Amino acid sequence: MRHALRCLCLLLLTCASHVGLARAGTTWHLVELGGSPAGWLRTTISDPDDPTVRTEQAMLLEVHRDGSPVKLRFESWFEETRDGVPIRMGARQRVGAGETFREARFDRDHLRVITEQGGRRTESREPLPKGPWLPPAAARRYVEQRAGAGADRITLRTIDPLSGLAPVAYERVRAGTDELEVFGRTIATTRWTVTTTPSPGVPSTEWIDADGLAVRTEASMGELRLTMRLATEAEATGEREPPELLTTTFVRPSRAIEHPRHVRSASYVLRIPGGEMPDVADAGAQRSERLSPEALRVTVDLDASGSSTGRPRRNEARRDAPSLAATTLLDHKDPAVRTLVRQATAGTGEGGRENRTPIRAEAMRRFVYDYITDKHLDVAFGTASETARSRAGDCTEHAALLAAMLRADAIPARLVIGLIYADRFAGERDIFAYHMWVRALVMIDGQARWVDLDATLPRDTPFDATHIAIVESSGENGLTDAGFARLVPLMGRLQIEVERVEHAPSRREGSR
Repeated sequence: MRHALRCLCLLLLTCASHVGLARAGTTWHLVELGGSPAGWLRTTISDPDDPTVRTEQAMLLEVHRDGSPVKLRFESWFEETRDGVPIRMGARQRVGAGETFREARFDRDHLRVITEQGGRRTESREPLPKGPWLPPAAARRYVEQRAGAGADRITLRTIDPLSGLAPVAYERVRAGTDELEVFGRTIATTRWTVTTTPSPGVPSTEWIDADGLAVRTEASMGELRLTMRLATEAEATGEREPPELLTTTFVRPSRAIEHPRHVRSASYVLRIPGGEMPDVADAGAQRSERLSPEALRVTVDLDASGSSTGRPRRNEARRDAPSLAATTLLDHKDPAVRTLVRQATAGTGEGGRENRTPIRAEAMRRFVYDYITDKHLDVAFGTASETARSRAGDCTEHAALLAAMLRADAIPARLVIGLIYADRFAGERDIFAYHMWVRALVMIDGQARWVDLDATLPRDTPFDATHIAIVESSGENGLTDAGFARLVPLMGRLQIEVERVEHAPSRREGSR
């Protein structure tokens, strides 16, 4: 239940990656969350007249989740020639005890990519980025030139190493001028509204001084505001009490739900008052219908026929490829993960494409629930292989390990991010909390169907209709998955009306 933290990371990385953020040398920004210091951003840019121009960023974010401290560190670098020819780039993420490193070198017709994670090193050849784009230093020069010429709208594509190997599109729109106090003096700034392709529905506001330096950047996660403001090193890195994040994202529905783990069918109205409710990820037991721009009706029926993809077709392998791939998060080629698959499926028959059965998938779900014995919020975004060794984590680790095991067994699997009802959690009662589970593509009566699997639930309650799916993810980009951007506008703003609830026959009567 840490998806608010993922959204916050995406918001932070998006704001930090805005071009025009700094000048040559080193600058510091203080990161504030809801007005409380929560970390810092350091940007270092080499002399633009050097033969090789290097752009470096380092970020620290600290928050509490139900009193448990979480610290996340990010580093990225990009080297290019003075004429804007890319040379190499890299990124490092440190989340809790885990660390991921990736470096990409630009060759004439491909990228040479080196990835290190959990003591393992892999090398691969990847295609060069498609379409026109600018490396970071060249992008900064372009923005400064266009802004200096009086442009009111500036669009470009650049690469942020922390967001992956593909270019990201930025649009900057001039929004006015303001005077801000910086280091004890008042300076004139130009205010810009910035949107990006990873988070199109989450614009940020940036104030730029006459030298092209971002003195302040703001973005909102629902009612929670993220601010980065220019600071001295001492101010940015000084002592702080990390803000609490988890409980601020709970959604309190219109009424309580009795016996939530035994709900078989339910309907809800999801609403963003005065805003736009995004479409949700319908599959498995869930269907939705739009009531208005700000509202959706979502129906979850475990007894419905489910989502069918029809009989297997010739292009099935190509269609399933993203849901079978090994990724940084779902590293199913790791021997520890494959060992667990054999243990979980013993006695269920042979695996492989011809045996994608619900029985086999459910066996793995139950196994993961029993296998992760240390269930707590202290782990920070553990990968499947890390969880296979630590046996610790919350819903994210349960989902990542289950999805990786399914993929290792040739069962396509996706991560699902949404909400689950809890009558008691983190000192609160009767709330919906953000949650993660898995959808697996299995064969039922000769047809491929997506079924929902929640490995955080014990064997006698495999799934229930208080799960509301918002987005699906292939798990390709881990923390920076663009799908999380669709959750950001919901944080602190989403309302849930419980229209109808139906329980399994044995739970339709009785006290709470």
